[in-house]
Amino acid sequence: MIDANVILTPKDPADVVEYTIDVDGLGSDSISGIAVTGTGITIAGAPAPSFTAAAFTFWVSGGTVGANATVRATITTTGGRTLARTLTIPIRTL
Repeated sequence: MIDANVILTPKDPADVVEYTIDVDGLGSDSISGIAVTGTGITIAGAPAPSFTAAAFTFWVSGGTVGANATVRATITTTGGRTLARTLTIPIRTL
């Protein structure tokens, strides 16, 4: 499992926003599945997280001003790899 922590663009707690994350280092492999969970933020169920061969997209809402929310993405690939991405979203008044 490969893990990386990435800090994303801040969001306001009232915003419902979409993030698309490119997954580096796949080579000829491609994404076959994605599971996304959040701490301190709500992962939207509609639209559900989605993916292409080399990127995934998820929508979030909520959060507490001044906090850093955490999103954890677990990615499976057609080549049998499992990749993990820990994403930090600063929650700010915008």
